Amino acid sequence: MGSRSTDKLVAALKEAGAPPALVLLAIADAFHDFRSSSATPIMDLVRACERAGLHGIAERAIHGEFDAGRDESEEWMKSPDGQRTARALLDERPKDSP
Repeated sequence: MGSRSTDKLVAALKEAGAPPALVLLAIADAFHDFRSSSATPIMDLVRACERAGLHGIAERAIHGEFDAGRDESEEWMKSPDGQRTARALLDERPKDSP
């Protein structure tokens, strides 16, 4: 179940000759803003690319080229995980907040 940002990243990694293990991580959404289990997926991507010598891809990631778009954000907010996160954030607000 790919996403636009994941598909774009996978294509860029393949074009740059990234190691297969790195491409597989991208396919598995390890670097996706909402689907990754990491709290810092883009930072993880930058570090992995730097280690692999893919400095151009790392720079593109730093500048947001592989960030999830608005449509992906809205899709996630409608998902069960997005709804749970929204409820948790609302529950953590100070009681005198609007």
